[in-house]
Amino acid sequence: MKSPRAERRFALLLRLFPGGFRHRFEDEMRSVLGSDHASSRDRGPRALAAFWWRTVIGVLRTAPAEHLEAAALDARYALRRLLRRPLFSVTACLSLAVGIGATTAVVAVYKAALLDGIPGIVAPRRLVNVKPIAARAETFELVPYPYYAALRAGEAVLSDLAGFHGTTTSLGSGAPGEAEVRGTQVVSTNYFRTLGVRPRLGRFFLEEEEAEAIPVAVVSDRLWRDRLGAAPMGSQVRINGRTFTVVGVAPPGFRGHFKGFGFDVFIPMGMAEVAGLPDHRDRSHGWVEMVGRLAPGVGMEAAGAALGSLGHALADAFPRERGNLELTVERNRGIDAELRSGLLVLLVTLFFIGAFVLAIACLNVAAVMLGDLMGRRGEMALRRSLGAPPNRLASQLLVESGLVALVGGGLGFLLATWATRLASAALGSVDSRVSLAVRLDAGVLGAVLALCAATTIVAGLAPALAAARAEPVEALRTHRRPGKGHTRFFKALVIGQVVLSFVVLVTASLFLRALERAVTLDPGFETAGVELTTLEPELAGMRADDIRNFFAEARERIAALPGVEAVALTSRVPLSLGARLFPNPLEIQIAGWEPPPGQEGFLIEHAIVSSGYFDTLRIPIVAGRGFGRSDREGAAPVVIVDVAFADRFFPGGAVGRSVSRGATAITIVGVAAQSRYRAIDEAPAPFLYLPFDQHPRNAAVLLARARDAGAVPADMPGTGGPTGMAGEGRVGGAGAPGRGDTAPEARSALAAEIRRSLHELAPKLPVPDVESLDSRLAATFLPQRVAALTSAILGAVGLALSGIGLYGVLGIWVGRRRHEIGLRIALGARPADVQRLVLRQGVAAALAGVAVGIPLAVAGSRLFGSFLVGMSSNDPWSYLAVSALLLASALLASLLPAYRAARCDPMALLKES
Repeated sequence: MKSPRAERRFALLLRLFPGGFRHRFEDEMRSVLGSDHASSRDRGPRALAAFWWRTVIGVLRTAPAEHLEAAALDARYALRRLLRRPLFSVTACLSLAVGIGATTAVVAVYKAALLDGIPGIVAPRRLVNVKPIAARAETFELVPYPYYAALRAGEAVLSDLAGFHGTTTSLGSGAPGEAEVRGTQVVSTNYFRTLGVRPRLGRFFLEEEEAEAIPVAVVSDRLWRDRLGAAPMGSQVRINGRTFTVVGVAPPGFRGHFKGFGFDVFIPMGMAEVAGLPDHRDRSHGWVEMVGRLAPGVGMEAAGAALGSLGHALADAFPRERGNLELTVERNRGIDAELRSGLLVLLVTLFFIGAFVLAIACLNVAAVMLGDLMGRRGEMALRRSLGAPPNRLASQLLVESGLVALVGGGLGFLLATWATRLASAALGSVDSRVSLAVRLDAGVLGAVLALCAATTIVAGLAPALAAARAEPVEALRTHRRPGKGHTRFFKALVIGQVVLSFVVLVTASLFLRALERAVTLDPGFETAGVELTTLEPELAGMRADDIRNFFAEARERIAALPGVEAVALTSRVPLSLGARLFPNPLEIQIAGWEPPPGQEGFLIEHAIVSSGYFDTLRIPIVAGRGFGRSDREGAAPVVIVDVAFADRFFPGGAVGRSVSRGATAITIVGVAAQSRYRAIDEAPAPFLYLPFDQHPRNAAVLLARARDAGAVPADMPGTGGPTGMAGEGRVGGAGAPGRGDTAPEARSALAAEIRRSLHELAPKLPVPDVESLDSRLAATFLPQRVAALTSAILGAVGLALSGIGLYGVLGIWVGRRRHEIGLRIALGARPADVQRLVLRQGVAAALAGVAVGIPLAVAGSRLFGSFLVGMSSNDPWSYLAVSALLLASALLASLLPAYRAARCDPMALLKES
């Protein structure tokens, strides 16, 4: 062929075929194509153009088929080899499945919680939360509706500003026992417009429906289909005993603009009182949250500055309610900023744990495949000598690792499916209204395929490169003994596995020890034997007087049950998620004490509790008395303080002293023992208890202590009966019961009796869920429990994989040095000396891995230090225990290779050489 240009074009087209095909047919194809090219060129430009067209089309048609045929051949060969090694195949596939499944599940949860948008919302990046931050409080405040209306009318940097409030209501037709609790949002008429949401059916709210308090409702698509039977617009539902007309259905998937908390019913702010909220004309009670959309061309800083100025301007119109607040703007991401940061840390930690286990599995597969390749050096050398191209041999090994990765990826996808369902169930166990749509969609499937591809490269690249670089003559000469370079590479793989295993195991140990510490810390009260349920009589349409009577009769009915020892009502459950996430400070003045700068008084956390509260939770009254029937509305205001409050403000004795709340003096009648309220690891802090009957509420948590749940000392001070000894109860549910824990059967029976009694008392009230205090408080540590369980399982897998890898490498090392070992034995070395030689290799690899792993674990543990309740991320016992465990694993993995080395026959080995 005389044309260099045509020659280059032929070479480029031939590169589209597999290497094996080119090796067999390249010369013949060049000859045929050259002859045709010369003939076409002689016939003229048109014939030459037709030749190139036919050639290119023919190559594009046949090259893919040749690639598929070569891949199918490699796959069949790889499958046969894997079937001949079932132990390796099963171990490799399962280990990869665990790593891929764990990382895929974390990716799915991360995507659902932090990346996925909320269905129906348009341009979510333009949405912002508008929050008034109190200078004297730790968290944002809620505003009265008139303040929100004034802010909405005066601002110009937002295209819209909507108000909302999430709550629960009773939904039903009015028949006894038919009502059910549903998440409900009270929203302004422009709420859906602000979010850009369009109705699936009907319409959203009109301005006059809010101003004139017209009972209309919008429902979620899920509620409309499942509960209302896809009824036509204009149908009616009963919400908290009031009839509402359904005017619209939200688009599929839309249940509010928060992730994790779904709402099925939306009502206008004019009907706020039906949901138990203040009238929308009330200027003294804050209950409105705000979300807005930035106007075109307006950035976050400009919006924050403008709204801040407007907030100061409104201080004159609202001096009492909002005068001390500073408006701030933050981007709306569908999840609270504090929850988002904590969730991000948890998910990133779990992702790296899963990725480390996957890396351990990949290194293990690579070590086994490389060891197998060393045993096939003779075969590879023979194939190279017969003309097989290096890339053909390398592709076969990559296909083998790819097949293992695909099987492991498929199993991992199934494992991730189960794990995501488990995660959704775990979220639901925290609160029945909590939900997160975790789906293994196309994006997650793409992550699985990417992990499979990465696994193929990591596990198969080293063996493939070794096969491609092998020289036939050298390989034939030394095919029985791998070179020193390969042995060093094996050791590097094992050390890498030990390093990754060390990091994973230290993480697991820290989480487990932190969880153990958290559930065994003394909360200051006994959780064992206490059942609880949330009572919201407003859901049955009750109002103030009816609610007071309901609470009083409910306490009497439950206290009369044969299995009940004590009953109480409280505004908040100590150590619950609500207590931890939402501070509840009360501002008081104390004579002789100057409040902190910028405050009119001291901000002290408080709870509103009924008489019997200290008996029910067994919190001792160390001085004075508890609350009694005399502490009712209209009587002299009283308060009980804890030991930390008394020690700080009244070290000489607090009983009989008083504090002030504005112009009202409140007398201290008792001092309660120290207990923890917001966090199990919090330092002792001042706390106040106010009597329920003097501060009536529309909702409360009922606590009931079962009999025989713990011994009750007779000399405990208090009112209305003995209070018991604190300190025996433990937070954390199963495995950490209080003294004399009640049997599960008895608890189940008591819960059923409580439900029955409450249903008889208020048939229209949705049947409440009754759960143990242990299970309620266990939800507080759900992130730590998930992290501890996941990291423990993956740590065990990583430990097993590193042990298997070390065992394989030592076997290869013994095989490479068997002639040397035989010579040592022939010269008089004892079997114990040979065993020590092998054991020393295994322990040295483990020590090297631990030495490298310690600084990595120290650096990584700082990431999740906030999840370690009551302990440091540099806990020395975790590092010592994991180091000892890895060294023991290395010794165990070294025993069999050492035993085999010591039993070598020196004469047989010397004859082989």
